[in-house]
Amino acid sequence: MHWKYRECVKWKNTNEDEHDPDLYDCRFRPWYVQAANYPKNIVILHDVSGSMTGLRREIAKHVVSTILDTLTENDFVAVFNFTDETVPLVPCFENRLVQANLKNVREFKVALEQDRTAKVANFTTALLKAFEVLAK
Repeated sequence: MHWKYRECVKWKNTNEDEHDPDLYDCRFRPWYVQAANYPKNIVILHDVSGSMTGLRREIAKHVVSTILDTLTENDFVAVFNFTDETVPLVPCFENRLVQANLKNVREFKVALEQDRTAKVANFTTALLKAFEVLAK
């Protein structure tokens, strides 16, 4: 039996946009989230202390926004800003979990854009507040 070997040639991509990556990720689509997960109760603690300026602040806001985008109407969420004290991101939502419907998520995102950094972070009070809200 004789074997013939041919040199390898890289397959030519017929797509003109070969340098543009495909950014579609079904894990962020509502149909996937609802099918893959069960209802959640989430408390998000958003650090707005003085150390969270510049790029750190933008990354934190992006993370919170991305988490909010993955929630469905079956989920409940509370978002708190914390420094040396812990306060609700949206004052009218007080210290409770609210349904993650489009209106409430929009309220969180609008308030997220208006936050300002100051003071020093106290993680102990923030975590105690989160556990208190989840226990209700």
